[in-house]
Amino acid sequence: MIHLPIKELDKYKDAKKLLELGYAFIKDTDVASLPLGKITIATGVEATLQEHQTAPASEKLFETHDKFFDIQFMVSGQELFGFARREELTVNKPYDPAKDITFYNEPANSGYVLLKTDEIIVVSPDEAHKPCCCLDNNPQLVKKLIIKVAVGKFRV
Repeated sequence: MIHLPIKELDKYKDAKKLLELGYAFIKDTDVASLPLGKITIATGVEATLQEHQTAPASEKLFETHDKFFDIQFMVSGQELFGFARREELTVNKPYDPAKDITFYNEPANSGYVLLKTDEIIVVSPDEAHKPCCCLDNNPQLVKKLIIKVAVGKFRV
């Protein structure tokens, strides 16, 4: 998702090539056979293959990242994935520069999509997301690849 005012349409145009590297990695790699952990794809494109238990959305917080796009690829399982405009949120836990993350209180308006096996979702730094939520309060173990794509001045 890229949800921006039209006047900011070119804001992330420099990230296009790095995003394409992330997409190519997913398409060209048997991700399910990789070991869990960190993977360097290219300079400015890092991935982590992880397994986690989903939980009720009421137990999760919205989050944002300042330095990276997230490409989240569901290798197996499914989870509800919340999204909201960053500018409409109030901070719950301030920005942690070491982890590049800010957490937010539940907004008045948000949405969810169901992220299923072999699907991706892409989130820009302008968008808050709430991953790892279970469907129908029914937690499950999922396997997911999260690719961090550096933007602008944060390129390594």
